[in-house]
Amino acid sequence: MPDKEFTQWLDGALLAASCRTVQGEVAAFCVMLLVEIEGRTHCVARCDSAHGTSHQDILGIKKGLLEKEWFFESSDGEYFQHAIGDFKLHAADYIRFYRAN
Repeated sequence: MPDKEFTQWLDGALLAASCRTVQGEVAAFCVMLLVEIEGRTHCVARCDSAHGTSHQDILGIKKGLLEKEWFFESSDGEYFQHAIGDFKLHAADYIRFYRAN
């Protein structure tokens, strides 16, 4: 099972993505949006395929895990690509939300 990882710097954040493929299909993945706050690395948004279904963890700096948003209709491969694009497009919004909660 090949593992693929990449990182990309966005404006004020690091996008980190990894996936495991089986016969060319994404079998497991994790996409995180990371920022440094007061010298510590914080995961402000995360999408992954843990628990057997693609989902996004809604996070806050004070409250931690606020909610899991499940994506039953998407394949892991589809949601892996969606998560990367969403974090690239909305990184500043995720960071603001995380800091506020």
